[in-house]
Amino acid sequence: MLKTGQPWVETFIHETEEHTLFGDNSLYRRTTGFHGDLAFDIDVNPENPPNVVVIAVESFRYHDSRYIVGDDDPSNLFKGTDMTITPNFDKWAKRGVTFRNMWSSSPSSRALESLLFAQIPYNNVAKTGITGGKNDTALAGFPQLFAAKGYENYFTTGSLLNYDSWDIFLDSHGFDEVLSFYEIKSIADADYGFTYDMWYGDDQRAFPWGVHDDVAFHILGDLLVNKTKEQSDRMAQAEPKKPLFLTHYTISSHEPFYRRPKWYADAEKPDFSALYKGYDYEDYVRDYLEMRYFTDMQLGRFMDRMSEEGVLNNTIVVILGDHGRAPEVLNSDPRAESVTRVPSAADLSFANTNDKLRVLEIGPGTGNLTSALLEIDPKIQVHAVEFDGRMVEQLQRRFTSEIEDGSLVAEHSDFEDFKFTLEGEDESRFDACVANIPYQLSSLVVSRLSSYMHRFPTFQCAVLLVQEEFALRLLAQPGNKNYSRLSANTALVADVTSVVPVPRKHFLPPPKVDSRVIKMTPKSTPALPSDKLFFQKFDALLRLCFERKNKTLRALLLAKTARSQYVLKNDALAADEDKHQAVTERVEAALEACGLSSNRAVKISVVEFMQLMQELHDRGIDLRPSTTRHFRG
Repeated sequence: MLKTGQPWVETFIHETEEHTLFGDNSLYRRTTGFHGDLAFDIDVNPENPPNVVVIAVESFRYHDSRYIVGDDDPSNLFKGTDMTITPNFDKWAKRGVTFRNMWSSSPSSRALESLLFAQIPYNNVAKTGITGGKNDTALAGFPQLFAAKGYENYFTTGSLLNYDSWDIFLDSHGFDEVLSFYEIKSIADADYGFTYDMWYGDDQRAFPWGVHDDVAFHILGDLLVNKTKEQSDRMAQAEPKKPLFLTHYTISSHEPFYRRPKWYADAEKPDFSALYKGYDYEDYVRDYLEMRYFTDMQLGRFMDRMSEEGVLNNTIVVILGDHGRAPEVLNSDPRAESVTRVPSAADLSFANTNDKLRVLEIGPGTGNLTSALLEIDPKIQVHAVEFDGRMVEQLQRRFTSEIEDGSLVAEHSDFEDFKFTLEGEDESRFDACVANIPYQLSSLVVSRLSSYMHRFPTFQCAVLLVQEEFALRLLAQPGNKNYSRLSANTALVADVTSVVPVPRKHFLPPPKVDSRVIKMTPKSTPALPSDKLFFQKFDALLRLCFERKNKTLRALLLAKTARSQYVLKNDALAADEDKHQAVTERVEAALEACGLSSNRAVKISVVEFMQLMQELHDRGIDLRPSTTRHFRG
């Protein structure tokens, strides 16, 4: 409904935007600012300004991201599935600031002109301000802005830059260093022993557009790690930091989408058939989805590495699509939203935001870690859960003022009975968790946190000090000797990474074992059933499968112990059907459907365990829920 006297064009403009119109009947306007409450804010220390990295992802459209689209998926873009093409982008978008109404100014990489210089490019080779390497085009944007603040300006990509003469344009428009196909290739040859055959032979590490993203992201990671170290060294000598502004363009998801490294061509990939079956160009759509998934995989590995190396401690990372694609209709133009609406998110891990950061601390003891947490930032609120009443009293004496002002809550509770949500509410109380816990409670803590992460995916991470042996089990992948029921249960909802080993000598008195700090972060789309007892049923299946690691699943799931844990649906058996034989046939059929009859649990992934559980369910067999209390929310 139109407001009285409101020009009709203003019904399309958000109420917080300040602008001037070129005319009452024009859709063209000049945005002059915004008003209202800030969604987030950043405090920049002029002595240590953050690095800024902008990653433009080739052909990344809005509806590749389940997190951007939303779980309700109102336009049924994901065809009723729980899938996402970009699990890694989704994971990082959840942790940072997400921009859901982002549009590209061009259905091609010429959107670079808008991204860097706020200039709308003509979608015409002859008229764009970039094409042809127009080094005399007077454009000023991010490179000039950051240079004025003392930043170094870098542009990196695995792509060739001579197609539109970007190599000429970028050098003449504010970039101190430009690394593209030839430079990336030379670094890979020199530092990692790449050869001509690896690039152009069976390995296919390069393709007509340039170097694939797995190589380019690794070289980019090396550059950022080295730059961060150089900056730290300069600041230690009381010299200016020389912060970095860097723009990186990916390339692997450029058409033709079938060109890919051999290792990825041979690798197991998600089944995207629900998203491409029925289109006239099924193979083309499938290839697009698989290559978008490939680039997202490399983006995830890059971001995880930057986190582990400490680069993100003082870096803003902005990730966005340069434009989209519409493979469903083979070319770009008929699907304007597919090719111009793009996702965007910024990781502001280092930055302060307006919101409080609510941290759950398990087992604070005398409060040394509590004190360190409270000193990081006044916006941090710590909720400390302690079993020992004497320690709670000590915390109350030590942090009297912090408890009074609400920045600390010291709760006397057994963590096994701790309530993650308040009575009558179903909202997340915490954003993160830290714990230095007794080793005998590690399994309990990890299991309860896993369940909490599934219920509240906005929960950012848990950082835990655990025994080395326990850490190796959490980190283990299928096929590793440490892979276990714990590994699979945790991997169901969380990614686990190693932060730092802690040798026994760092403890007083020294224990008999080493320790390790690990970090758990929620998977972006675990896509688990809504069954409230799913965790307990999944755990029951894992208990059966890991009971004897040297036995096949067939032997274990047909054993007497397993049969006692099966619950048959009321209509699963005919009146005259032999129960023992029927269970045997259905278990064997489920295993056969998954291709797991002769496999052992230690080599089976979480996805395969879930598939097996579903196949059993489809044949009328469910598991009795595990009696463990660990998976309560």
